[in-house]
Amino acid sequence: MSELLEEDQLKAWLNCERRKDLIRLLNRARIPYVVGIGGCIATSQGAIDGTLLKSVEAQDSISEWDNVRVGR
Repeated sequence: MSELLEEDQLKAWLNCERRKDLIRLLNRARIPYVVGIGGCIATSQGAIDGTLLKSVEAQDSISEWDNVRVGR
């Protein structure tokens, strides 16, 4: 089971102080999160890992086609 990461942990990890900045950074990284009671932000380590793995896989698939030439 994935560990739940709460807002204070996420702020420390992403080096931000405001909730608005935390949400912006999570959205930019496409990390899914939930907004709990009182507006507190939380996500799981599994959600972060899954997003990072998808990003690495996307980069690998792009680089395979970098040197391919189409046409004559």
